Amino acid sequence: MRYINYRMSREWERWAGYLGIDRLIENRRKGLQDRAGFDSEVSHYLGACYEVAGAHLWNVCVSYLINTLWGEADLPGNWEIRGTQSDRWPLKVRPTDKDHFKCVRVTGPPSNMRFHGWYSAGEAKKRPEWFQEENKSKRVFGGFYVPNTELLPLPDDLAVGCVVPPPDFTMLLK
Repeated sequence: MRYINYRMSREWERWAGYLGIDRLIENRRKGLQDRAGFDSEVSHYLGACYEVAGAHLWNVCVSYLINTLWGEADLPGNWEIRGTQSDRWPLKVRPTDKDHFKCVRVTGPPSNMRFHGWYSAGEAKKRPEWFQEENKSKRVFGGFYVPNTELLPLPDDLAVGCVVPPPDFTMLLK
């Protein structure tokens, strides 16, 4: 399987951090609790980093939307970015994901991310053997866990090795 390695610049990592914290603040203002119950700030930060990196590779604008869970996909073309810290963990497809979402597995820290592959949410939901019940004590949350061996290759036309200019922080001041 072809992996795509991506190194995020410090400027983009900082900007993604602002986006992640903005999402966390909005959740808390609405009284929403983090399902995981652990490392909420880190989860939001990493999620935003993965989405920004995905936007760079797909050569599309970064979504500034907040709390779109169960709404639209992260990127145009119905690409949904799913990240984990470990290369060993499988891709998670939520039961609430729209069937037309193409879920992408990303791992690692922003300085050394790896895009592994993707799988259709609708196809994953047809595989009951991949479903795991929620078990908070083991940090497992209900969903379909796609084995890494089943991931499909990423499109060949991604902007691999693209040079992305640093973000314009003045937009945050408006």
